[in-house]
Amino acid sequence: MAEQNQQFDSFQEWVNKASSWLTRHPRYHERFYKVVCFDTKGRRCQIGKDFMRADEEGTFPIRWWWPDQPIEELVVRLDDTKTK
Repeated sequence: MAEQNQQFDSFQEWVNKASSWLTRHPRYHERFYKVVCFDTKGRRCQIGKDFMRADEEGTFPIRWWWPDQPIEELVVRLDDTKTK
């Protein structure tokens, strides 16, 4: 399941699942607690046009990282993204 991998495999999956998957974290509703999404080029995806660009450029999957995850996990994800 893509959610367990913290990624959206396609634009359509992002459209269909983002609102439910990215709001499940218990701290989601805290004011400054925001998920970080990035494409396979390591670019942040924050708004719809970023995800549309990723779709047009073929830079899915889009992965995400929660602020309370160890930063090492983010670095590994970025490294993994750049090697694909």
